[in-house]
Amino acid sequence: MSIAEAAARQKPGTDYGALKSLVTKLVPETRSNAQLTPEERTNLEAYLKYKTIQPHERRAFQLPSFKLHRHGFIHLPALCGTAGIELDHTSLQGRFDEIEDLIVKDDRIWSVFTLRAKHVGTLYRQPATQKDLAITEMCCLRYEAGKLAEGWFLGDEVSICRQIGIAVKVSPAGATTTEASTLTAGPSASPAEIAGRQQPGTDYGKLKSVVTRLAPGKRAGSDLSDEERANLDCYLRFKTAKPSERRNYQTSSCKLHRRGIVHLPESRATPGAELDHGALEGRLDEIEDVIVKGDRLWSVFTVRARHVGELYGVAPTGRTIEMLEYCVMRFEAGKIAEGWFFGDELGVCRQLGVPIVV
Repeated sequence: MSIAEAAARQKPGTDYGALKSLVTKLVPETRSNAQLTPEERTNLEAYLKYKTIQPHERRAFQLPSFKLHRHGFIHLPALCGTAGIELDHTSLQGRFDEIEDLIVKDDRIWSVFTLRAKHVGTLYRQPATQKDLAITEMCCLRYEAGKLAEGWFLGDEVSICRQIGIAVKVSPAGATTTEASTLTAGPSASPAEIAGRQQPGTDYGKLKSVVTRLAPGKRAGSDLSDEERANLDCYLRFKTAKPSERRNYQTSSCKLHRRGIVHLPESRATPGAELDHGALEGRLDEIEDVIVKGDRLWSVFTVRARHVGELYGVAPTGRTIEMLEYCVMRFEAGKIAEGWFFGDELGVCRQLGVPIVV
């Protein structure tokens, strides 16, 4: 599909139900503008307009107090010596963000989009290649009075490396000079406390949020339909289960559209070997945020585990590694029917000392 065609089907005024979806498209009666509140319709329209303009024009769609909690690209600027410059837009020609999916609920919009542009200038110290780039990115946004108040982004940085040939050097795993210790703030509480506050039955409003927590009146279990409460409870059980037990919370025909880790296995000629759970001990997924609407649930979480076996060619270090991950799920009868996952692979590379193979 051409950029012109993609732009036409996500222009301002497009109905919620006509936009793309990463999982099976919801039936019209559960995903259309008619099902949105006036606030949600206003926010959706603002987001569609935001995606039609150039990056330098976007401040007009943000509050003066707009707060950016996380840039989409944080590792490459640090590793390539361009700290403070997340993405040099002068190096990208004809940028267009194709919306792959989104979910609208109250004052929040979450979206996955593909950043498309031609590489025409130096980017992360890599000279122009004239290649057409396609970079996956996701965002969690909060709106006030139809304008962006807060944002949180996560982009596929390894994909950039592979597309334009950036051979990133990282410190060896376990080295005292590694940057890994500064990548995240670490767990927000002890494993027992984390598990306790996201156990099955936990109220929707008490779970963590990557942006300002919604007011209780806008985010509580009482605000969810019976279907949504059942799906949230299934997800919480899924997250408390061991990886080997998670099939119990999926339908027999559950379809996985994308794994959280795709580049590391592909670059090492082991596609499909996403994550060797035998190399990880005591895995705990801390839910950073979740949004539930209709038969879909989207979530951001941090995977934490102790590195006790060989992983992507790296001998066990005994250290705890972390990875931000994002998922889009569709449920049927209270079980996961489809899933799409996206992890911060370059963050894992920095912690393990795995170089990027291009």
